[in-house]
Amino acid sequence: MNQAWPIIMPWLPACMVLLALSAFFSGSEAVLLSLTANDRRKLADGGSGARAAARLLGRPDQLLATILLSNLLVNMLLFSGSSILGRSLAAELGTGAGLAVAATTLGLVILFGELLPKSLGALNPQRFAPWVGLPLLLLTRFLRPLFPILDGINRLVGNLLAPNLGLEPELSIDDIERAIELGTDDAQFAELERSVLRHAVQLSEVRADEWMRPRGSYRLHAWPVTWEQLESPLPSDGLILLAEHDGEDVEQSISLRRLRPSQLLNLAESVEPVLVVPWSAPVAEVLDRLRSADRQVAAVVNEYGDTIGILAQDDIVDGLIQGEPSRATPRGRASLENVRPNVYRVSGLMSARRLSNLLSIPLPTGRNVTVAGLIQEQNRRLARVGDRAQFGEWEFEVVQAPRRGHWIVELRRAGDTTDAEAAE
Repeated sequence: MNQAWPIIMPWLPACMVLLALSAFFSGSEAVLLSLTANDRRKLADGGSGARAAARLLGRPDQLLATILLSNLLVNMLLFSGSSILGRSLAAELGTGAGLAVAATTLGLVILFGELLPKSLGALNPQRFAPWVGLPLLLLTRFLRPLFPILDGINRLVGNLLAPNLGLEPELSIDDIERAIELGTDDAQFAELERSVLRHAVQLSEVRADEWMRPRGSYRLHAWPVTWEQLESPLPSDGLILLAEHDGEDVEQSISLRRLRPSQLLNLAESVEPVLVVPWSAPVAEVLDRLRSADRQVAAVVNEYGDTIGILAQDDIVDGLIQGEPSRATPRGRASLENVRPNVYRVSGLMSARRLSNLLSIPLPTGRNVTVAGLIQEQNRRLARVGDRAQFGEWEFEVVQAPRRGHWIVELRRAGDTTDAEAAE
């Protein structure tokens, strides 16, 4: 071993520097590609390093080319130096020493040059992004003359391997309906597949106020908020909705399910503003806007700009499976109860469209999209116990109207008697 150190020492500093550079480029890739759209918005308002990272993410093709080229060059130099060192040791100490150098170099590159920096970078990308942003931006500018050449090579290879490759045309509603008709023949899967596709088609027809969580059905917290101030238990969907002090409009949200463990310690860094959408916007459009902006919650407002409810991405996905979000009313899918033949009880917040689909009741179309809203519109006042409304052959009667909570409406075919009338 004493004979090996004089050979190893001249190479050791250079190899350590190259290994550190390899770790830097590998970690930088994981850091920058793990940032969400909300993280990028915050970086754009940060210091010089943070702004450099946000600027790099505006051209991901150049960023990846810079990282991959630099990391490839560093690893080539590292393994070339390791090969020379291994030959020198093999000449002095035998073949085993040369193989040991090669195996050690490979292990160090895999562990300290790839796995460890990528794991650390992916765990807390917000913290490391400002540190890697400025060096990578300077390196990208240095390599900029090479990008047109690389782009040309990429196009040439693409034309040779897939000359007819192009963008697929967007699917229309007719295409999706055709897919439903020609769906799988697997009986166990066909019904679920067709159900989800039908619900997806309906997204373009359903308005935001039909699927929203009505105002008063969700918990609001005043900003700023800490873990100690949050009520227990936490919401099952992991959404914390925030308003200004003494305000009633949802302005910000925190999605606990999307947070990394390190972010749970500081909720202020994970706050994102909500989107604002009109009550008449199609749910499909709301989903598209939420995904484009990488937001989780949209505040639904009326024509006066007042918040009348919220619609979250999870609500829409839930609706794709069930046909209506289970959180749209506190009772969810169990909001229709069959009391006896031809007599039902429903929550006043139940969607009129869904009730019409379930019982084939010809309900009028208009701005009042809940059962309670239809009764109010016909009686021209806030609903009271005993208020009735007639729609086709069905009679609606309000049987419960608590100050807090949700109205219960009883439906029966014309001619059927209530329990009270039957007792008399």
